[in-house]
Amino acid sequence: MKTLIELANEGNEITLSAIKSKRAYISNNWQPFEYTLTDEDVENICDLLGGWHKTRNKVGYRLHSLSSIPYHWSFDRISFSKHTKSWHYCAGQDYPSELSTIRNWFTHL
Repeated sequence: MKTLIELANEGNEITLSAIKSKRAYISNNWQPFEYTLTDEDVENICDLLGGWHKTRNKVGYRLHSLSSIPYHWSFDRISFSKHTKSWHYCAGQDYPSELSTIRNWFTHL
């Protein structure tokens, strides 16, 4: 299976939702997709979501077991960007409030 960087270089953007569902839109087609978040991925996503050290630890712990936690709407908004080759969050309206809501959801599972 290709790495996230390889997929991004080909013009694909991969969301947490795709990783959780094991299906991704790659090369204009839905395909089976197997990927396990690396420690670096988890660290980058935790940096993206922010919060206190204790909160980041809880979020990181949950991300390492992504397949066993319930789906959350934010999984469609957190993705590995084909442009920046890094994790980013696409906010709806209120970026700080949404990040706080996501952190709160992760810590109260």
